Amino acid sequence: MYMAWLANPLAYVAINTVLPLAPSISEKIGLSTGTAGIVCSAWMFARLATFIVLRRWNGWHYKFSLLAGSLLILPVCFTLLVFAKSVPLVLVAQTGFGLAIGLAYYSSLYYSMNASKDLESHGGLHESMIGAGQLLGPGLGAAAILFLPSSSWAGVWSVSGLLTIGFGALLFMRRSGKKQNIINHEIE
Repeated sequence: MYMAWLANPLAYVAINTVLPLAPSISEKIGLSTGTAGIVCSAWMFARLATFIVLRRWNGWHYKFSLLAGSLLILPVCFTLLVFAKSVPLVLVAQTGFGLAIGLAYYSSLYYSMNASKDLESHGGLHESMIGAGQLLGPGLGAAAILFLPSSSWAGVWSVSGLLTIGFGALLFMRRSGKKQNIINHEIE
């Protein structure tokens, strides 16, 4: 549950950083406004597909590798999406982006509401993690541009760095949890 709570704000960091960049990404690859709306929303369809699959398949529960994979894919696809110079690459990056975000969000919601006894409190924490991500992503990007105005990509690299640090934090949480389990078994 705690690892999913870490993944969820990172997903919203990525979402709320990439959304304002969609017009410049579309312009860079030469899309019309109408086509840009379709192409730049491909990640939402991938996220929806992830929700449907996770709702129907119980095999994903408590699989660290899936959550870790989503947080590994997230910064890669975020960076690819921002720097993509072709429609196929944008679509591939958005598909991975949507799958990663879908798993992070769905995990956080599931473990908050179904795998805990304190539903109200955990549901509120799930939502507050979304708010943290919505603030942190654009805030970090803007601060990086403010402090490094000569680097036009400072915002992108700072957010990619934060997403990568988030993946490292997930690995640390996993390792710490295993150590804690070993200690608890030794005490018993």
